[in-house]
Amino acid sequence: MKQVITEQFAELAAQLDERAGQGTEFCAQLAVYHRGELVLSHTAGDYLAGDALTCIYSVTKGLGALVIALLVQEGKLDPEAPVGRYWPEFAVAGKEQVTVGQLLSHQAGVLGVPGGVPEEVLLDSPRLAGMLAQIPSYWPLSQHIVATTR
Repeated sequence: MKQVITEQFAELAAQLDERAGQGTEFCAQLAVYHRGELVLSHTAGDYLAGDALTCIYSVTKGLGALVIALLVQEGKLDPEAPVGRYWPEFAVAGKEQVTVGQLLSHQAGVLGVPGGVPEEVLLDSPRLAGMLAQIPSYWPLSQHIVATTR
């Protein structure tokens, strides 16, 4: 995979390379798009190919929360609105009244894709969105699950 390093992001690429060169098994991949243009596509370290898929687990939660907060602040996303207003395909299988806020706070009863997500679907956003939209709600919205500890 071709590396792309624009002048504005050369220092970041250099810092990744420096960290990878410290004698550890550190590897990193980073792609940055600014206003729709790829400004950095860089892989650092000896243990990772540039076209490898990597799991990033919860890294995106903070960025996702920031994007959602900005959309709410700009009036483009209403936490009280049904998800179906923004994603009509989602409003099926008992999820017709699920609000954005309920979905974001894990109250919608949407637990995951039964059987998992096939590898060929992971990078096919429309197909993955279609699978996610069809997941049923596993409990009524009025039912809250509360965990307690003793």
